[in-house]
Amino acid sequence: MSNLAKPEANLTGSTFFGPELAAKRLEILKEAMPNLLTVGVLTNLANPMNEPIMPQMLEVASLRKLTLRQYDARSSADFDGIISAMKADVGAFVLLDDSMLIDNAAAIGKLALNHDLPSIGFPAYAEVDGLLGFGIDFPEIFRRAATFVDKIIKGAKPADLPFERASKFETVVNLKTAKAIGIELPTSVLLRADQVIE
Repeated sequence: MSNLAKPEANLTGSTFFGPELAAKRLEILKEAMPNLLTVGVLTNLANPMNEPIMPQMLEVASLRKLTLRQYDARSSADFDGIISAMKADVGAFVLLDDSMLIDNAAAIGKLALNHDLPSIGFPAYAEVDGLLGFGIDFPEIFRRAATFVDKIIKGAKPADLPFERASKFETVVNLKTAKAIGIELPTSVLLRADQVIE
């Protein structure tokens, strides 16, 4: 589909763009840690949805003078070795939105905390020991889904309903983790937070 405003197919709904979201997380991480030089990207390359994310992240990394290193986790058994390797190689890491990684967010957050490794992922990740969380407000998208259902029940054709792009985002800062790993976050990052965990 080339046009979200006119899907030209029998489908519609809400969407968000993973590459842009991951790139924004990288920007926030750099803002939180201005001296950061090398960043890990924790991904699951078995998921083809993750493939288009790296080019956009590399573009942002180049602008921010960051080096990216990709780490592939196929299962929870990989986390301990990967986080240990990241601790030796990078100053922080970005957690991508992959169902396996999301399901294991608490284990990843705990390992990152135990290794004093700053990280950013989806908003709920900051609630399970991640330093930062940034992402879409899923409850808002779920509420908007009801609007599509209502229009289709009343006779609208899905192809006539433009896709909606997520427009509401949430930033979460975990000050407890920041203190535990010895990071002092800039005021600009704290001011952008929708939620601060203390």
